[in-house]
Amino acid sequence: MAHDDTAVWPEVKFDFELSFEGAVQGAFQSASGIEKPGGGSAARVELTKGALSPASTVEAWMAAPEPREVSIVLRDEAGGAAMTWRLAKTRPVDLVFATGVGALADTKLVERLTLACEGFEQDPA
Repeated sequence: MAHDDTAVWPEVKFDFELSFEGAVQGAFQSASGIEKPGGGSAARVELTKGALSPASTVEAWMAAPEPREVSIVLRDEAGGAAMTWRLAKTRPVDLVFATGVGALADTKLVERLTLACEGFEQDPA
């Protein structure tokens, strides 16, 4: 059977963008723990299948987990903000890097980033 080198792979979508200190820290394919409409009290938020931006300070934050105000933005198909969650007094709990995958230049691939926050608010775009 002949190998088809013209096959087109679907584009990977990183719809959830993590930001703090005025900078985008990374983008992820999925987020859980923030589904409650309007907001909520203490929560554990898990971001999965993502990539840290080259200037990300997430690893340094893991080493010194001081609470921070964090935002997670759900991007629509055009790249605009469809929904934003603002997480209060957030600390990193766990960071697992992806293994066995080809590295992109200056990009660290993440299997899972788990955050704990004392509360969150959900804002429409």
